[in-house]
Amino acid sequence: MKKVSFLTQPLFLLGISLFIYYIMALSLPALTFEIIEPKTIHTGSTYIMKGVEATIGGILGLLFLQAPAIGWLANPLYWYSCKFFLHKKYKFSIVSALTSIIVGFTGVI
Repeated sequence: MKKVSFLTQPLFLLGISLFIYYIMALSLPALTFEIIEPKTIHTGSTYIMKGVEATIGGILGLLFLQAPAIGWLANPLYWYSCKFFLHKKYKFSIVSALTSIIVGFTGVI
């Protein structure tokens, strides 16, 4: 019987994916805003928004029907991709993951 490598186990790959997608993305800077003073038209300061703040803003944006919050809908699509991956429905998993990437970028456009 052929021994299966630990690195190719579905749960291990899913764990790495979740770690990269959530732990790293939520802790890193996501957006930078330059705050401009209206009287002098000079840059006063910058504000760096972390991924956690952007995620919470996306959820609240969906509740108040703001168009840029559509990118947050990439999260449920990613979860479906993970579910299909664990059920070994790889074609659905790939389609769901690619759709998740496309929907995620719509919030940036």
